[in-house]
Amino acid sequence: MADNITLNAGSGGSDLDTTDVGGDVHVQHVAALERMGELLQVGVAAPLTVKRATGGRLDAGTINLVALVATKQIRVLSLVINSESTATFAIQDTTPTNLFGTGVAILVPGGHFTLPYNPHGWFDTTVSQGLDIVSTVEGFITAVIYCEV
Repeated sequence: MADNITLNAGSGGSDLDTTDVGGDVHVQHVAALERMGELLQVGVAAPLTVKRATGGRLDAGTINLVALVATKQIRVLSLVINSESTATFAIQDTTPTNLFGTGVAILVPGGHFTLPYNPHGWFDTTVSQGLDIVSTVEGFITAVIYCEV
């Protein structure tokens, strides 16, 4: 016989048989916790160090924002790009493999692109690859918060 959970007991509520709750819910929570643990620790006890990189007024072309680290991935936790003029840009690793969206975004003069802080990370580079931005015009100012995993 299955256990029951009473929902909203204060106003009469109703009973929910715990066998009605699929095992899929548990699997999703475990996967989310594993992802959180991956960001907080590597292996057993080595906490990750959050790092920052900024780029002043960048030229057009491919610019390296974060240098590669052998056997590690760069996990982007936050990213801000400001543009002085209308431009397109792509975020990629040094392979080059597109890392975000379809690969090209457009900024208007004075526009900015922001990925707010996400403790789980927005995306990772390929192992042993750095993080690059490719732009059509000069005048980008960037800031990235990342960790190595």
